Amino acid sequence: MVVDGQTYSSDNITFKYYLTESVTTAVGKFGETTAVVGSLDEARINGVSDLVTVAGQSTDNLICSCGGWADKTYFVSFDDNMMTELTNIGYMGSVAVNNARDMIAVLSRGDGALYSATRADGWTFSPTGITYPYVSGGNNQGNMTFAEDDRYVYIMGTDGLWQVDLEGKVYTQMFSTTLFPDEFSGINTAQWRYYLTYSKYDKAFFCSYPENNGIFKYWQEADGTWKVERYAGFRASWEGGAVTGDRLNDALLKQPCGLCVNSLGELYVAVKDSHCIVKIKGREVSLVAGHPDASGTVNGTPTDTYFNAPMSIALDADENFYIGEENTGVVRKMTIE
Repeated sequence: MVVDGQTYSSDNITFKYYLTESVTTAVGKFGETTAVVGSLDEARINGVSDLVTVAGQSTDNLICSCGGWADKTYFVSFDDNMMTELTNIGYMGSVAVNNARDMIAVLSRGDGALYSATRADGWTFSPTGITYPYVSGGNNQGNMTFAEDDRYVYIMGTDGLWQVDLEGKVYTQMFSTTLFPDEFSGINTAQWRYYLTYSKYDKAFFCSYPENNGIFKYWQEADGTWKVERYAGFRASWEGGAVTGDRLNDALLKQPCGLCVNSLGELYVAVKDSHCIVKIKGREVSLVAGHPDASGTVNGTPTDTYFNAPMSIALDADENFYIGEENTGVVRKMTIE
């Protein structure tokens, strides 16, 4: 056991610890949504539609995509106590980070152009020369993730799941939504945004469909065939009910957006219109933070906190959560130790 750098070794160690849970503001100020770069005390940020954590010098840092009307991408450095604007290309949608956390891929909302940036190059955006076959109706917002191999990035679009080979500069459709007419029956596949993540624990992708209040699971069998299932939610918002309970039979997820998976394989979801963060483990959906169907701008313990349209969520290397909101102009940090 290591405590404050000191190693202790014994066949029988008894120790006492206290569980620490908190939600604080990482960057921005409630209600001030006009973008300002500078020190973290000075920085102001617009609605954060997507964000990732990237490796820094002493701690992980953030890259935030403000893909609403602001259309800017920012680098939040906790190492340097600064927020800077990365690009003015505009209309940037999804941002995905590789497993080493030293490279990101960013997808344009409008034309499907794919960019990359690396820590070694100071997070300077460079065109990859790849244009994802953008399908009119989707908006390329939150719909991209890496999986097992950093050579490939995956994009969920209107017509299905695509694999992009960043080295070979080619893309391949993994499956089409038309192959699963029962699963996608009644689903609007041309949504304003999707959120896609990969679980190494499940060897599967999870994708939220906010307009249908649901989350899909996609995975590939040993024989190469793809399977799709409705994983959680899909209840109409007018039905009423709690966000907790059985993930398909009981839980009402009003516009689930950002997704991330921790080292235990637990799926965390930012439920935008319910103003809360939930966890899905097995069949059960449980409340992690916020007050369902009650918005606000209060920090504190997770159960004391009030969110206002949490839209994106990411984990750092220490499994702290970062949560971007649509309405408040802040990114929150949630710590559960």
